[in-house]
Amino acid sequence: MLFRSYYVTLVFMNPNGCTDTLVMQIDVISCVLVNVISTATACAGDPITFTYQGNASGAATYNWNFGAGTVISGSNAGPISVVWNTAGNYNVTLTVSDNGCTSTPATTPVTINANPVASFSSAAGICEEIGRAHV
Repeated sequence: MLFRSYYVTLVFMNPNGCTDTLVMQIDVISCVLVNVISTATACAGDPITFTYQGNASGAATYNWNFGAGTVISGSNAGPISVVWNTAGNYNVTLTVSDNGCTSTPATTPVTINANPVASFSSAAGICEEIGRAHV
């Protein structure tokens, strides 16, 4: 986690002209940056993989929200494999907490497409002639 140190100086003077000085170091921690890497489109029942990318330390906490999605495998920074069984548009959000700071939520839209339904029809009867079929 990146931080920058600043020094604050306080000088106190009483009515008699006596002074006391206090210098304190203040470390300002950079905000946690969040970026989610994933494929934005899949078919219903096919997994999508999500991976955190940012500047969080190894001690960070990851709060993923996949809505109606089901986590198949993975955790924390990922990769995390998730499936949605129903076609539709969904949002995946992630917030990361690290060293006392929490990121702004990162939202990734996901589109789940309906699976096609295969079908065909044929004539009621098929006659076979020597060596070939007629429809």
